[in-house]
Amino acid sequence: MGLLDRKRRRNRRNYGYRPVTLLVKARPTRRGWRTNMFALGAVLCVGLLIGLCVLGWFGLRIASRALFSENDDFLLRHIEVKSDGRLTAAYVVRMAKLATGMNLFAVDIEDTRGRIERISSVKSAELGRILPDTLRIRIEERVPIARLEKDGYLYLDREGRVLGSQAGVSGLPYIAGNHGKGPIPGDVIRDEDVLEALAILDICDRPRFAETIRIAGIDIGGQRYFHLTLRDGTAVLLGGDKTAKLPVLQSVLQTLKRQGRRVPEINFRFKEPVIPP
Repeated sequence: MGLLDRKRRRNRRNYGYRPVTLLVKARPTRRGWRTNMFALGAVLCVGLLIGLCVLGWFGLRIASRALFSENDDFLLRHIEVKSDGRLTAAYVVRMAKLATGMNLFAVDIEDTRGRIERISSVKSAELGRILPDTLRIRIEERVPIARLEKDGYLYLDREGRVLGSQAGVSGLPYIAGNHGKGPIPGDVIRDEDVLEALAILDICDRPRFAETIRIAGIDIGGQRYFHLTLRDGTAVLLGGDKTAKLPVLQSVLQTLKRQGRRVPEINFRFKEPVIPP
């Protein structure tokens, strides 16, 4: 085998053996070229469509400003404010940061509604444009049913929202006791005792109870019972399921009235009411 290998190597040198490299160039097929051109065309069309949309959007904004928000034909000349409570139109306009001479379409309806509804005594507000020059505002105010503390100047509605002094009316019952530290208008009191006292006042304000259970104030006092003071001076100690005992209290007061009696205190802290002889 060694002799045969040497002969082969010698023959290769004699005949100038060289390795051969084959280069092959492949041309793209017509189908592949068409596919590439189609993809390029699709990309260009999408880009053109996006560009047209952007240009159209800017065009609409410019046209909108020219036709509406920068058009002197729509200057705000009248602001109509109607409320079902005590808020004045001047106060609402000032808090809403509105003024005549503004463009009617430059007024942001949602932002303006938000500013109005941040007034503590406002429950909801609706705004609408009346072409060509009027903004209409309709307000539903919160109804105060109690004041905080006997000599307090803050008021509460049925939901526990703290209202400012402009929402108060004279003669409302008070709620005294622990109701948080320094509430301010706009706060919502979540204390369960305060909410229960508000529920009692709400029920007693209904026609069924209004003429019989006339409450001057409720002292929640942080105890297991409430101390109610009626307008005739009678004290009512109300414990347990307090709202459920209101019909019984009404019956007791009606019986005492028929008998021509007045008692200093009625105790509802037990299963049966305790009435002094």
